[in-house]
Parts: sequence; structure tokens; C-alpha cells
Amino acid sequence: MIRNGAADRARGGFTMVELLVVIAIIVLIISLLFVVGQPLRQTSLRTKCLVHQRTIALACQVYATDNNGRYASPRTDTLAPEGGMGKVPHCWVNCTQTAGTLINNVEQKGSMEKGALWAYMNNNYEAYRSPLDPTNRVRSYSLSSYVGVGGCDPNPSNKKCDDLYTYGFKTMSSSMVRQPSASMMVIAEEDAPGYNRHGWVLECFNSPSTYRWVDLPSFWDGNRINIAMMDGSTKSLNILSPKLIKAMQSFGNNYVEPSPAPAYRVMRQYMLPGSVPF
Repeated sequence: MIRNGAADRARGGFTMVELLVVIAIIVLIISLLFVVGQPLRQTSLRTKCLVHQRTIALACQVYATDNNGRYASPRTDTLAPEGGMGKVPHCWVNCTQTAGTLINNVEQKGSMEKGALWAYMNNNYEAYRSPLDPTNRVRSYSLSSYVGVGGCDPNPSNKKCDDLYTYGFKTMSSSMVRQPSASMMVIAEEDAPGYNRHGWVLECFNSPSTYRWVDLPSFWDGNRINIAMMDGSTKSLNILSPKLIKAMQSFGNNYVEPSPAPAYRVMRQYMLPGSVPF
């Protein structure tokens, strides 16, 4: 009997060349999925981070509504900022050794529970932490030091001085801020002490030739800085070059960006627009 060679080969399965081609195609598909999937995952994490920041900004607004327009303080403890000043009853989180919420320089979840915004955040720990944060910290965000700050009372015995007055303007309520919708309220930060201590500061009132980042934003999202404004709107700013990021990380806090300091200038416009020069 004469056999059909083509039929025999079909029954014999794939040749080595055919198997290699199939494997190469599978590897290519997996590679493409990885290349496409990584940016999508990063975008998803960024979106969630911005949602958390929006939640905090809106909680600040509701808190102010319930407290005669007074915003929560960007400070992270109730301790008197200066001699003669009263305690801060409306710090947004309370992170101190004495409160038992800072142990061995590690912030505990209790700092959020004891903060002014806890009830306005639906008692949700997750909203205080960025999904982009690679550390094991319980809190990733800081409030802007330029919003929610007051002044020193002339009579310290009154103990009405409840916040640090540093930046030239009182911003205890939205009526004191010229452009609330354009002013930053929340930022992701990785502070030098190991936890985010007090509000986020960008030097804005010294010599215009000094472009000092007192605090640094987090660098968890590549060259993007994620922020939320006072009205709850959010922005993802693509402003930092890899070279600048490396220089800032190497130097740490109080980094002075070389002139013309484009990244510094972009961030400064979100501090107190209309009051702080761009």
C-alpha cells in the first residue's frame, strides 16, 4: 500500500522550525503585553493617587464648613509652634512621641485617628497613603504650608495663637486666599525624617534669585508631581527631568535649583497665586 507523505507528516505533529516560530510568537505577544501593560498600570496607580489627594482636599473643605470657615492646619502635631503660642487644635494629623503616634521615628496609624480630618476622611486609612509609595509608611501626603495658617496673637495669655505665621499671609479660610481653585492643598511627599513632618514648603518670599525647594515632592511617579488643589481638582505635573530628580535626591531638603529654575517656577505658581510671585 502506498502511503500519503503529507498525511503522515500532519499526523506526526509540528516540526522543530514550526515549534520555534510558535514560541517566538508567544514571546512577542507577552513582550507586547508587558510593554503596553506597564504604562497602563502606572496610569491606574497615578489615578488612584490623585483620587486620594482629592479626597483629602475635599475633606479640608467640609471641615472648614463645619468650623466657621477655618481650614485644618498643615501641621502634624498639636504642639505650640513657637513660645507663647497656644496649641494647634485642628492639626490634620497628630504625629508625636507623646501622643504615642510616632514610635522610633515611625508614624503610626493613630496619628490619623487623632487628627482633625479623620472623621471627614470616612475613617479610611488607605486614603492617606499613595498606591505609588514604595515604602511601608502609613501616610504619603502633606498639606501645603501656605494654606490653613494663622498668626500670632499679640497677647500670648489668650492662647488664641493656634498656628505658625511664616509666609506673610493669613490663610485660615478660603476668603483669605485670593485664588483658592488655583492654590495647591495636597502633595505626595517623602520627607527626610522618615515621615511627613508638618506642611510642604517651597521658599517663596526670599530673594528672587534663590530657588529653594525647602521640601521635596515624592519621586514615585517618574517625572510627575501629583497634587490636589483647594477646590478638589487634581493635577499631574510633568516638570522634572531625570537629571534634576537625581540632583534633588542627592542633595535632599533645601535644594536650590540652578537658574532659571523652571521646575521651581512651575511649583511656585501653585503656592498662593495672586499673592506669591511666579
